[in-house]
Amino acid sequence: MDDKNNTTPQANPTPDSGAVPSASPEPTLSQLETPSASSPTPEQPASPTPTPAVSSSSTPDPSKPSTPDAPSSTTPPPSSSTPPSSTPPQAKRRFPWIILLVILLLGFLALAMWYFRSQLQKTVVAPTPTPVQSAMSTPKALIVGTDPTFQPMEFTQGGKMVGYDIDLANLLAKQVGVPVKLKNITFDNLFTALQQHQIDMIISAVTITPEREKKYTFSKHYLNAGQVIITQKTNELIKAPADLKGKKIGVQQGTTDESEALKYTDDKLVIRYPDFVQATKALVSGTIDAIITDLPSAQGIVGTNPTLKIASDPFTNDYYGIVFRKGDPEVAPVNKALDSLSVRGYLTELKHKWLD
Repeated sequence: MDDKNNTTPQANPTPDSGAVPSASPEPTLSQLETPSASSPTPEQPASPTPTPAVSSSSTPDPSKPSTPDAPSSTTPPPSSSTPPSSTPPQAKRRFPWIILLVILLLGFLALAMWYFRSQLQKTVVAPTPTPVQSAMSTPKALIVGTDPTFQPMEFTQGGKMVGYDIDLANLLAKQVGVPVKLKNITFDNLFTALQQHQIDMIISAVTITPEREKKYTFSKHYLNAGQVIITQKTNELIKAPADLKGKKIGVQQGTTDESEALKYTDDKLVIRYPDFVQATKALVSGTIDAIITDLPSAQGIVGTNPTLKIASDPFTNDYYGIVFRKGDPEVAPVNKALDSLSVRGYLTELKHKWLD
């Protein structure tokens, strides 16, 4: 009985009891494990050092009393109970894609701005043919005044006007993109018609002079036409301007020919005609002794009148220009068109066609 009573309190030792039972039907964890000072504590599972095997896993010592079979005292390495440590995956680099997206966006914005501006220009400033005259902001036709009695510059053939200046007017109208309308007006009335806005310009072999430039604006000259003397072929007395003294000279009224004739003979001997058609008839009939006119006109007159000849070399430098109202800003586009026609050889072709 005493033995039983002594064993009863030992069956369930308290945690605070310092006695170690000699034998136990169920070994405690402290008996199964031999803690080491170098072993990591449970709070350090990440340590790679494995827990050394306990003494019970080694060969049993025969000197020690045997104990009942117990589960293996080998403690699995912490790595078996703790998931393997690994570096967290790095975030994908998105900077190159962002930069590419920004570049594409900027390119699209630039393209959109260009398209918007081009459409705005088409809507607000629609291109129109360059007007040749300021009064023709929306031109339907280019109205040109000319006197078709000055062969080969301008004359009538087969019921219609032809000649160097007529071809030039058509080329200019085509250059600025509008049709041309020619008005037949006597030379004296051409300048009045221009001032009264009946025509837009004069293209009629008009010589550029300082006196005319005071009243009108001229384009660049398009032809150099010096003045010459025409006589009958039988006349051997007139060969130069000095030979005109005391002679009857036929001229077209209001032209530079008239002013030149006054330099060499008396005013009463200068016979003024409304056009060269009548002056030519007077020379052929012997009513006058000579005609002063520009070289192109002289070539035309002699070409159609076999009894006449050009008796002198050119003694002036006369330049033909297109006449505008004073200060007309549309002279600039016409000058540009003349430059283009000259560079492309059209003025040379006109000279070969009508003057050579």
